[in-house]
Amino acid sequence: MDCTRRSFLLTATAAAPAKQATVWRIHELTFRAGREYAEPFSDVLLTCEFRGPGGRRFVVPGFYDGASAWLVRFAPDAPGRWSWRTSSNQPADKGFEGLSGEIRVRSAEGTNPLYRHGGFLKVAPGGRYLTYTDGTPFFWLGDTWWFCPSALMPMEGSSQPGNPSTFRTLIDMRKRQRFSVVHMAFLGPMQQSSGTSSFQEQMRSRRLDVDYWKTVDRYMLYANEAGIIPVIGLAFHSGMDKNPVEDWKFLWRYAVARLGAYGVTWLICGVYNLGQGDTEGRVAKALELGAFIKSLDPYARAMTVHPWWHGGDK
Repeated sequence: MDCTRRSFLLTATAAAPAKQATVWRIHELTFRAGREYAEPFSDVLLTCEFRGPGGRRFVVPGFYDGASAWLVRFAPDAPGRWSWRTSSNQPADKGFEGLSGEIRVRSAEGTNPLYRHGGFLKVAPGGRYLTYTDGTPFFWLGDTWWFCPSALMPMEGSSQPGNPSTFRTLIDMRKRQRFSVVHMAFLGPMQQSSGTSSFQEQMRSRRLDVDYWKTVDRYMLYANEAGIIPVIGLAFHSGMDKNPVEDWKFLWRYAVARLGAYGVTWLICGVYNLGQGDTEGRVAKALELGAFIKSLDPYARAMTVHPWWHGGDK
C-alpha cells in the first residue's frame, strides 16, 4: 500500500487534451512560472476554478512545490465533463494566468468509503451527526498521534527491530479495528530534511520546507487508502501564542491548498481555551483562523477545535 505521489496523481498542463479522473480521487495540475520569484510561497496566489455537471463550481487554491512549479489538486464530486481555468495575482505571468482545460471524470470506484462516498466530512441536517460528503452517515472513532507527521512517527523505519514503518503499522492496525479518523497534531521534530527549522521560524521567513510537505503527502495518502481521515492540527496553545495571526494564515493557506483534496479535516487550534498565556488573544485568533480556513476550503468540510477539559472552560 506504500504509494508515491507519481503513482496516484494525474498531471496535466494547459496545452494537454482532456484528462481522465475519478470521483473523489485527486487530480493534479502542474503549472510552471514564467519568471523567477524571490518569495515563491507568498509572491504568487494561484487559484483554479473548476466547473462541472449540474452547475458545480469549485475554486481551488494552488501551492508552490519547489523548482518553479505550482500545483493545484482537485477531487471532483461527480462524474462527467469538467472544465478548469486559472487566475492569479500575477496577471503578467503567462505560466499562471488564464490557462484552461478539461477533465473527463469517471464514477466512484472500489469499496473504500472515502472513495465511494467522499472524505470531506459534513454536518448532517439538524446538527446531530456527521456524514461523508454524499450524505452517508459517518461514525467518528479516532485516535490521537501527537507527534505525527514527524521523525517520532516515521514513515520509513521504527524503534522496533523488524518493523519497517511505525506509521504504516499503526494505520494498518487501526484499519483492522475499524477506526475512521486519526488526529495528527503536527508536533515534534521537523527534521525530515537536513536543517529543517520549526513552523514558527518558517512562517516568519515565509519559506516552507517543501521536502517535509512532500513526506506529509505520503502520510495522508496511506491513511486515506486505509479509509482513515487525518484530522490536521498545526498548533496547540503555546505554539499559537508565538506568532501573529497573519503568520498562521500563511501556513494554513499552504496546508489547505496542498492537503485539501485528500480526505482530511481541519483542527484549528488545540486546547484553545487553556487558561495559560494570552487566552483571550488565542481564542480571537482561533476564530479568525477558522473563518479564514473556511473561506479557502472549496469543499466546505466540517472542522473543529480541541478544547481544554470542560471544567476549565470559562
